[in-house]
Formats: sequence, C-alpha cells, structure tokens
Amino acid sequence: MQDLLVMDHPFSIKLVNNVKGCLANDETDQNLFDDYIEAIKMYLESHEFPTFKVSRYYTRYLQWKFKEVTTKLEMEDFMKYRIIGRGGFGEVHACMKNDTGPNIALLTR
Repeated sequence: MQDLLVMDHPFSIKLVNNVKGCLANDETDQNLFDDYIEAIKMYLESHEFPTFKVSRYYTRYLQWKFKEVTTKLEMEDFMKYRIIGRGGFGEVHACMKNDTGPNIALLTR
C-alpha cells in the first residue's frame, strides 16, 4: 500500500499525509479516500480529458454509446436452445445471440 502513496503525482501532500496517518492508526472507514478521489477527478478533468475529447477514441466511444442506447433487443436476436428452468418470474432459456455468438441465459416472462 505504501508504494501507491509515493509522491510522483501532482496531488496535495496534505491528502497523502491524511491517508497515510489514517492507515498507520488503523482509522479506516468508507470515506477514507473521498478527498483523494475528488483530487484525482479534478486532475483528470483539467489535464487528461481535454486531450481525450479531441482524439479519435472519444469519437469512437460516443458512437458505441449511441449504438448501445438506441439498440433494442428482440427475441428474434437470440436462438433458443432449451429451457434451463421455470420459476415464479418466468422461464430461463439457454440462448445464443445471433450476431455476436456468446451463449447466455435469458429470462422470459
């Protein structure tokens, strides 16, 4: 853990010392890294994200997200093999997605 807190980044030394002190005194809780996470987010938003936004990877990312949001799956998109089980919520089928091929379990009502 100590090698992760080495000062080779532009974040506040106060934040690093706070985390080190809490870890040394076994004063850990769920919010221990919250300030550190905020500092990292601010750094990424101001330094790395503008470079990413003008890259071809950002354009490709947006294209995939658009496809993900607008694509609606239908039962015709899957080939059913057999029924795995039945229950109170419906039937579970072993299926294969026609265009990509992975086997999945599909719940139908």
